[in-house]
Amino acid sequence: METPVNHWEHTELEKLMDAKFEGLQAEDKRLNERLKIVEQQSKQIMDMTVTMKEQTANIETLAKNMESICRIQEAEGKRLQELENGRIADDEIIDMLKKQDERIKAIETEDFEKYKSTKKQVRTTVITAAVTAIVTALLSAGVTLAVTMANMM
Repeated sequence: METPVNHWEHTELEKLMDAKFEGLQAEDKRLNERLKIVEQQSKQIMDMTVTMKEQTANIETLAKNMESICRIQEAEGKRLQELENGRIADDEIIDMLKKQDERIKAIETEDFEKYKSTKKQVRTTVITAAVTAIVTALLSAGVTLAVTMANMM
């Protein structure tokens, strides 16, 4: 059989275990602090990654827009060069101006049509409200007259 542990051995063992436990608690606290730091750094990296992705998308959009602008400028430059060199006939210039005029008139007409339509809807609503009020008043007066006549009889 095993020999029993005396009081002094028990006390020493308890001190040893308490010291180890305190050491484990300190290690746990230190690791928790390190984990917090790593989590913060990880969050910062994720935020930076998201920001970089957004910036990359914005840069790509900007690049596409710049390419489009360059193509338009090249086409306009060629047209300007042709104008300066007299390669575009007067008829072509007149046709281009007529097309622009037609587009402007279409835009103006569309806005005017919207205005007329809105004005007509407002007028119709006002007239409907007035007629409704008159009919309601007449019906109310007719009911009152009928009740008065019925009371008189």
